[in-house]
Amino acid sequence: MNKPQSAPPSTSLGQADATQAATTAPAVEFDLGIVGGGPTGSALALLLARLAPDPARIVLFQSETVTRWNIASHEDNRVIALNEGTRVLFDDLDVWPNDATPIETIHVSQRGRLGRTLITRDEFNVPALGYVVRYSSLHTKLLQAAQQAGVTVIDGKASSVMQEGDVVSIRTDKERVKVALAVRADGMNHGARPTTSVKSHSWAKPG
Repeated sequence: MNKPQSAPPSTSLGQADATQAATTAPAVEFDLGIVGGGPTGSALALLLARLAPDPARIVLFQSETVTRWNIASHEDNRVIALNEGTRVLFDDLDVWPNDATPIETIHVSQRGRLGRTLITRDEFNVPALGYVVRYSSLHTKLLQAAQQAGVTVIDGKASSVMQEGDVVSIRTDKERVKVALAVRADGMNHGARPTTSVKSHSWAKPG
């Protein structure tokens, strides 16, 4: 007479550990979260979208629907100066605005003192030393290009960026999003910055 055999356990120890880990580990919704949808953040998102297998896994938090002066981004009349290297980069990304004004000569002098210095584009054999660009034109083209590349864009200012285990939680006034890696591209002196509790790395700009 055969002895009855006990039924095998329904779940092995390894499977149980995996199941517990799956239920306790916070879900990552995106691989990368970029806080700040201005030119720097949008350009970064656009460049990374070229390399990403799934650009939709990159999320860009766009807080500049209205600037800190309560002006809609398309009505922002500020201008910024960009160098020739930036023009080459943005031209390659097909986001260079048509209304950019070239800087052909730079005059350096001090009022009431002798001497002056003139720097011309011909000395460096470049089309221009730099360009004056309307902020709104550049911002609009970069943001549209990032969206067309498949980057996920969330409207709303990030109020906090917090480490939660192995993920980073980014909270806006509408929702909370969990990402594997967060990048701050919202400027160093931009008024009230989000509350941050994340192990971070920074790079000093050359003097």
